[in-house]
Amino acid sequence: RKLVCVKVTPNFREAVSVVTEQTPKLERNEVFLKTKYAGINASDVNVTSARYSAATAPFNVGIESVAEVVAVGDDVKHLPVGSAVATINVPGFGAFSEYQRVPASEVLSIPRAVPDIIPLLVSGLTASIGLDEQGRIKEGERVLITAAAGGLGHIAVQWAQAAKCHVIGTCSSADKEKFLKSIGCDRVINYKTHDLGAELHKNYPKGVDVVWETIGGKTFEVLLNHLSIRGRLVVVGAIAGYQNGDNAFPDVDLTDLPSRLLARSASVSGFFMSQYYHMYPEYMARLNNMLKDGKIVPKVDFGLNDDGDELKGLEGCVRGVEYLHSGKSIGKVVVKLD
Repeated sequence: RKLVCVKVTPNFREAVSVVTEQTPKLERNEVFLKTKYAGINASDVNVTSARYSAATAPFNVGIESVAEVVAVGDDVKHLPVGSAVATINVPGFGAFSEYQRVPASEVLSIPRAVPDIIPLLVSGLTASIGLDEQGRIKEGERVLITAAAGGLGHIAVQWAQAAKCHVIGTCSSADKEKFLKSIGCDRVINYKTHDLGAELHKNYPKGVDVVWETIGGKTFEVLLNHLSIRGRLVVVGAIAGYQNGDNAFPDVDLTDLPSRLLARSASVSGFFMSQYYHMYPEYMARLNNMLKDGKIVPKVDFGLNDDGDELKGLEGCVRGVEYLHSGKSIGKVVVKLD
């Protein structure tokens, strides 16, 4: 059984349906996996909106998982049955499935099939590669992470901390403030109770060196105005618009952008993880080492601080997407599928 998108819409519950498939015969280079855990991403609603490809329904959904190998094709020698693996299901998707059939070359070997690996996959690789390659973070720099208590944000905070940056995290609740302080944020700004622009003007009159921007809209505009000389703003997403059927990226005021950037030798760039596929193995190894050494502590949220039960099964994937977009989650939202 798996979830498939049967209607193109950002309303995830309306978009998906459960279907049952026959167990397939494996090609020589494929593996058959039993999914243990699936990760929820804000962009799951972009998948069902067909924003990443001109897909027509039905098509698979789900971007990442931790799984166990249950069968292998004749040519697969390096992944014995019982091996723990991780999948990043881009561009084909399909992680929201009880079983998966994938090319052996597209899975990552991991020590154990545990939920703590999920935050290191899409979130971990996006944060680490993006901050290094596009943010070009350096020791001592002021780095601002938006949605810092989320799945991506809390790993980005810890990656920047490990690089000895001064880390500013934005969030939307007192519980998230407390969490961000516990993982080492040097300053936390709750934008529900404080004016983001005013706080930055008061505490960082010279601006911030790197902005990790995942919100879009007015937040983007405010942060663009608070870049330092030689500052870098990295656009990673725009969650403020993801549930909008017409415009995933809210309109922003870019009046005089060239002159504003020129005046500060500043830059705005985008980061899309799958275009850095060649760097996954190197950064996955680094993230795993940091996990082992306690330099990154992933937080997994199974939805227990929501009103419902723990997120389980395919229905849990649907609830998980809704839970993430409710703004209540802290850390990485993960669903137990086994």
